[in-house]
Amino acid sequence: MREKHLKNLGRIAMVLSLCCLFLSCDSSSDTALKEEESEMIEEEDEVLLTTSDLNITIADDIVNGAVLGQVTATTNTGDISYSIASQTLDNTIAINANNGELTLSNQDVIDAVQLSEIEVVVTVSNGIKDTTSNVSIKVTPAVKSPKTVMYVEVNSFNMLNVGAYELDNGKPFFDYAMVFGANINYDAQNDRPLLFFNSNTQTVLDNSDLSIKPLQDKGIKVLLSILGNRQRYGFANFPDRETAADFAAQVAQAVETYNLDGVDLDDEFVNYGDSGVPQSNEFSFMFLIEELRRLMPDKLITFYNIGESSRFTSYNGVEAGSILDYSWQPFYALYNASGLPEGLPTEKYSASAINISVNPLATALDFASRTKQDGFGAYMMYNLTDIDYTFYLNAVSEELYDQGTVRSERIRGKDDFEN
Repeated sequence: MREKHLKNLGRIAMVLSLCCLFLSCDSSSDTALKEEESEMIEEEDEVLLTTSDLNITIADDIVNGAVLGQVTATTNTGDISYSIASQTLDNTIAINANNGELTLSNQDVIDAVQLSEIEVVVTVSNGIKDTTSNVSIKVTPAVKSPKTVMYVEVNSFNMLNVGAYELDNGKPFFDYAMVFGANINYDAQNDRPLLFFNSNTQTVLDNSDLSIKPLQDKGIKVLLSILGNRQRYGFANFPDRETAADFAAQVAQAVETYNLDGVDLDDEFVNYGDSGVPQSNEFSFMFLIEELRRLMPDKLITFYNIGESSRFTSYNGVEAGSILDYSWQPFYALYNASGLPEGLPTEKYSASAINISVNPLATALDFASRTKQDGFGAYMMYNLTDIDYTFYLNAVSEELYDQGTVRSERIRGKDDFEN
């Protein structure tokens, strides 16, 4: 009887133990469940606000009020607002506080030459939490077409006058200024072509910080124009590639030394085949521009399309148009739409040639109209002197660009390089 009672007590103890174990497990599960539910509640209550950085590219002819782009953001609570925390130049970029739309508010400072990039930091807020979006705005030069070209006789006139005229949008009227000019002479002792500067050209180059850099600071490209000097060599009669390469090296060195933007080739004043001057050949000019491009891959090479070189603009499957940046027909007061070097597209050619000091305005306007109509990418002019051409250039720019021209600086005499 006692043994039976003890067995019953043992069974009761086992049942009680199992119950406690079950209750303990149930309690742990309940605690874990409550913790999980708590975490879910906390996650649901977390304030989320996200945005992203923005990269924008604009041309520097953009106008006030133009939409540049939009900063976007998302949140799980409240309304989003946008404000500018900082920018490269104050009051240049504005933002819509409600939708993050960026607009231009000061077009006067947008100039790719002076300002290549604008950095803007935008604060994004939902009233509880803030974050930032970094906006990078790249400023590039506007595509101006046709390009305007001006040759300046530095023996008599000042290069800086090219920069005295600007369009209504503040950009220069002229895109290219030619230092006219240097010569291809003959070094008899070494039987080689020699790059030569007379005293006036040398003065301009030696004072490039005063005579050339101010133009470049405005966005005008300055090139050295080279022409014959009635001596043994011209661009069209080099006897081999080595001779062409030697002269190209002299040119490239001058472009680097005087911080120029390139070279212009003008095959005038060489009496090919006369008085001991070698005849022209089919490869010389092509060898020269190939060597120039090899030595100056990032510089401009232009061609005043005249002389024997104009007859030989392809050789061994290579066309001059694949190398040259621009070319122009050379006869003033004439318009020639068919005289392109081989392989040159119309957007790299000037069919017009205007001597601004001689040709009447009516001719210049007619050529400007036809240049646009025919889709040519350049408009070439010559002989900017020391008189005021505002009236003339204003009429031309109205025809070419639907913009007027004003004179923004004084007209300078030949050696006037003072600020």
